[in-house]
Amino acid sequence: MKKNLSVVMLLIAMVFGFQFCSEPSGNKEELRTKITVANDEIFNKRNYDYADKIFTDDFAGEGPQFIKNFAAEMTTAFPDYESKIEQVVVEGNQAGWFRTITGTHKNEYLGYPASGEKISWTEILFTQFNDEGMIMNDWYATNLEDKLQETNSIEGVYQYLPPLKGTGIIENGTFMFLVGPADDSNSMTGQSGTFVISNGILQFTIVHSTDPLQIGWEFWSKPKSWDGDTLTYETMNTDGELTGEGRALRIAK
Repeated sequence: MKKNLSVVMLLIAMVFGFQFCSEPSGNKEELRTKITVANDEIFNKRNYDYADKIFTDDFAGEGPQFIKNFAAEMTTAFPDYESKIEQVVVEGNQAGWFRTITGTHKNEYLGYPASGEKISWTEILFTQFNDEGMIMNDWYATNLEDKLQETNSIEGVYQYLPPLKGTGIIENGTFMFLVGPADDSNSMTGQSGTFVISNGILQFTIVHSTDPLQIGWEFWSKPKSWDGDTLTYETMNTDGELTGEGRALRIAK
């Protein structure tokens, strides 16, 4: 179960600030080994069925299948990823540990299109074992989304490609667009305003426009893929439904 970093650090502090009455089978080294072996089997060797040996049937409400799905999704997005454990600290039936994961972003993940870049991120985990030495609870925090935002930075100066023409600038939470149909069937429109990014989706708010009726409008766009400096993006309506697709060449960052 994912938590933010501050919550996980608080949980870890609580674990190692108090002594627990419950003591699982085996000693600290055995639990360290269980974490190390499980990480290697499931996340490095892609032996997803190993989850059946280490996770309880009610883990995360789904049992071992939760971890199998999670690992499979990671493999799809980062086919070459490797998970390296940096440190494991065990106290009683609980463990705090962190790992570094490195992989090439080949397919969409968390709403971010594949960048083709190799990235590394850190995960801090807090794991609780039952009396039989099975993992019953797990919390973690990660900076993966921060890394995805860095490699999928949308900021820059763009030249629209047919069926549109014009120029767009996206920078520091603001935008300026001068855009119109490439066949000149309508006049070009100038727009500027602010934007925010959430889960890989850009939400634009028009503050100024050559068309006064557009002022205050909001619209959404989602990067779909990159081909070199050419961005393919999708547009959406207020219900999150796809309404179209476009392309733009980034001519400066």
